[in-house]
Amino acid sequence: KGPFATRSVFHIGGGRFEGPRLSGIVHSGSDYPMTARNDTTTVALDVRSVWQADNGDLIYVYYFGRLVTTP
Repeated sequence: KGPFATRSVFHIGGGRFEGPRLSGIVHSGSDYPMTARNDTTTVALDVRSVWQADNGDLIYVYYFGRLVTTP
């Protein structure tokens, strides 16, 4: 915990994705940080992981955003 925010790191355990045109696995071992500001109920997400399609292609997935919680 720092003076302005608390950082936590979460582990992506893996899994599977399936859709009409693309299916495959989510590789485990990826981690993503979450930063919770001490003065608000806002959490910043920064998620990166590697997925592998059933045909063997690797897909780098990255997304970020804000999660607003209630006090």
